[in-house]
Amino acid sequence: SNGNVLVAGGTELSYNALSSAEVYDSFTGLWTTAGTMNEARLWHTASMLTNGSVLVAGGTSHNGVLLSSAELYG
Repeated sequence: SNGNVLVAGGTELSYNALSSAEVYDSFTGLWTTAGTMNEARLWHTASMLTNGSVLVAGGTSHNGVLLSSAELYG
């Protein structure tokens, strides 16, 4: 709602899961780090909560192990 976009986790070209998180400010065009997740993850979900925080949950590790953990940003 403030024009910022959270990009968390995912995969690199060699399909290793990422633990990085960055925020893109659509007004300034700048990227800033949002910290490192406790677990690298891909195929996860992210949902904005009513208080503006973002919950990043589930997904898999780079070796296909299902993750039951979650991260909270905001």
